[in-house]
Amino acid sequence: MLCYYTPLYVNFDGVFERGWGNVLVIGDTTVGKSASLRALIRLLGQGCYATAETATLVGLIGTVVQVEGHGWLPEAGLLTLMDGKLLCVDGYQKLPREQSAALAEAEREGCVRLTKAARDVMPARTRQIKIANPLDPSASGYKTASLREFRYPVQAVATVLDKTGIARLDLVVFAAAEDVPHEEINVKWLEKPEEELFYLAESLKLVWSGVPIEFEQEAVEAILEQANQLIEEFYVPDIPLLSADTKFKLARLSAALAALTLSLDDRLSKIIVTREHVEWLANFIREEYSRAGLNALASFMKDEELTEEKAVEIARYVMEQAQIPYKKAREILLYIVSKGRVTADEIRAKFELAEKNQARPLFAALKAQELVKIGKGYYPTARLIQLSKILEALPDLPEMPGFEGYPPSSLQPITSQADENELSPQEGGYVVEAGNSGKSGKDTELRLICSRCLEDVRKTSIFVEVVDKRTGLGACEFCGEKEADFIIRVRGV
Repeated sequence: MLCYYTPLYVNFDGVFERGWGNVLVIGDTTVGKSASLRALIRLLGQGCYATAETATLVGLIGTVVQVEGHGWLPEAGLLTLMDGKLLCVDGYQKLPREQSAALAEAEREGCVRLTKAARDVMPARTRQIKIANPLDPSASGYKTASLREFRYPVQAVATVLDKTGIARLDLVVFAAAEDVPHEEINVKWLEKPEEELFYLAESLKLVWSGVPIEFEQEAVEAILEQANQLIEEFYVPDIPLLSADTKFKLARLSAALAALTLSLDDRLSKIIVTREHVEWLANFIREEYSRAGLNALASFMKDEELTEEKAVEIARYVMEQAQIPYKKAREILLYIVSKGRVTADEIRAKFELAEKNQARPLFAALKAQELVKIGKGYYPTARLIQLSKILEALPDLPEMPGFEGYPPSSLQPITSQADENELSPQEGGYVVEAGNSGKSGKDTELRLICSRCLEDVRKTSIFVEVVDKRTGLGACEFCGEKEADFIIRVRGV
């Protein structure tokens, strides 16, 4: 009902902002979502009902058609045909994401731009009510799920709309199967509707005629105050129902509530928005979103925000799993953020990581900490970007007790036969040799190996010699399971 009564425009806080509403009703099947909207259309005598199953982007937005003798002419879609009125789209979850994104642009601008054989700009200041069932995130296609299958019901919204589409919603209403007991549904209806309900069609005509909206000063202050409180309580980056533009959402919905309750001046020439309208609406939003778990999810996300202490903990975890010192771990993380997309081979080659014992554990650790997303390569997440900002200010980090990083800092490349018995400490740890002829006459490199793997490697053509035997070297580079006991020289592969 609030969406019906939203004005075309609101002048709030010095900004002339769109007023037409955009509401999502999401919930389980057979709970009366569609039936309620169809009944409302009959009651008010206004609005158009369409289904996404049979709708196309052309039918919703419009296209151009060729008319003999007249050339190419624009043909309006439902979004334009219902300009200034209301459009209800049922089964919205079956609308492909790319079509939904195209609709979102028209919703934001309030017009449809056709740039085809014929060019035209058609108004589309259309109030919208979207009806949808949640989609099963674990299944492909349009398999639906119930709200109870989500940890927080509000997470179902992200299965239907992307972040941009969610941010442009003014209100979301959730309808779960257990909200109304079946005993209250399966009864014979004996009462007649209240006669006053039929007057709503007349009051709606007044609102749609473009009567001015006026906000009392206390109402303005209440909107700004409630907007800050709601953002603090309910802001979730991945489900941005309440974000920086919350004050405008409250303004248009408060104006709708004032119109619905016929809050008019003495001359019936203005709709007056009071503080009571704002507070009632804010409490309604707070109750609806709390019931859907948005406040709990927001609280959880705040706990997940990275502090310097948490950032250090994550860095230590990556160091331990990948067996690398902090300096290299920091460089890798900052490099991934700066590049935006990297591949495993790129990281392994640039930072000279062993495939089995360093590169693979590194990316496993990054995924475990939700620092990267996988696509055609590895992409930094918002969490990694936040981590990188903290690490930029931490050029040094105390190493973990008993952990000196990998490879051990006591190793250095052996560049000649005379140096083989002198393994002096070298800052930065072990460095792979390149171009050392040694005994083999070919490029060789140093590797860490356990006694079990050494017996097998001795029988291969890559083995050159044992360089040293010691403890505390870290994991064997060949099996990745046992502690290394030897440093060997092998031919480069």
